[in-house]
Amino acid sequence: MIITISDILKEQERKEAELYPELNQGLEVVSENGEIILTRKKETFTAIAKGFVQEFIWSRLKGASAKVLIAIANLTGTQRFTLAGDKCISEYAGVNIKTVREALKELEYYHIIKRNLIPSGSLKRRRRRIVLFRWDTAKPLLIKDKKIIIDDKGEVCLVTPNPFKKCKIPF
Repeated sequence: MIITISDILKEQERKEAELYPELNQGLEVVSENGEIILTRKKETFTAIAKGFVQEFIWSRLKGASAKVLIAIANLTGTQRFTLAGDKCISEYAGVNIKTVREALKELEYYHIIKRNLIPSGSLKRRRRRIVLFRWDTAKPLLIKDKKIIIDDKGEVCLVTPNPFKKCKIPF
């Protein structure tokens, strides 16, 4: 019997699926006999632009804004936009609607999201679309608006604080 590389890879994949179902998103859990015990749907995950985290923009956000961003990222699809309203976002994020509105302003200030109206229907019934920015498109906008300063190495060295954020002055 000739053992091919594909047989070896399939056996290794089977062992990994048995030991670590998270590696293959838990699609199959195989018993020691080689029988499939459990099959699951592939679990979705959220994608937030990595540049916002690496360049410390994420750390400037208030806790509620970070929650709202994660909720929006969960509600977006592969197109990177959602039509969810404030009420839906507040339920996902676990904050009230007023906090969602403040958080959306802060996320727009740092060019993490963009809100625009979809031109359809009557003026009162228009729907809003929230689009998640990519880091490579947000970075030039942040530099142009002088919200971040880039050093000689191309790394962010200064992030301008959000003027809408309430800060306590220590006296």
